[in-house]
Amino acid sequence: MIVYEDYHFGEPQEISLYHIREFSHFAHLHRSYELLRLKSGKLMATVDGRDFLMKPGDLILILPYEIHSYTNLEEAECQVNVFSPDYIEEFHKMTAKKALDCPVFHLEDQVFSHMEKHLFIDSSKPLYCKSCLYYIAARLLDESGLSPRKTPASDLLHQILIYVQEHCLDQSSCSPAACCLQQPWQEGVLLSSPIRSWTLVRAHIA
Repeated sequence: MIVYEDYHFGEPQEISLYHIREFSHFAHLHRSYELLRLKSGKLMATVDGRDFLMKPGDLILILPYEIHSYTNLEEAECQVNVFSPDYIEEFHKMTAKKALDCPVFHLEDQVFSHMEKHLFIDSSKPLYCKSCLYYIAARLLDESGLSPRKTPASDLLHQILIYVQEHCLDQSSCSPAACCLQQPWQEGVLLSSPIRSWTLVRAHIA
């Protein structure tokens, strides 16, 4: 089952910070980026079907619309930053329709100690946040390759969702069918299977 989180839509300058113990999360996606750091414990991150085992101090960057989930393997304590694409606009353009070969990375303790406040504790100074996020984006481009994103052909509903969100943000510019199609996602419809979900969409349009 997949959940589209419309409250992480990625409005300009939008940023949400979380500190969570015993962290697990079901499969979901959103328009925002997601930066997670594992403070302690063990965590398995799954991104578009790929598993990444995380150890304390590791970070992972989830790109917009990537289907991701987390499994708590051992008392996972995490810091999470969900932020709008406009914080790293150039990186966003460079990675459109692509995936990071390895989204997990590690920052040196001295580097992270200077960035932790603006990444995970206090978002009141957006320029500091943006500079830290651009540093992370640059590190990832150096350390991880980029590949064309592979979306399973069976995941038709996922592709529809992305198209609607990117092309029909203003309902006045949508066709009636597209506007109807947009509504279920914004209500947080759960996507349990392509067949059942497509039936739901067709019923909604009708």
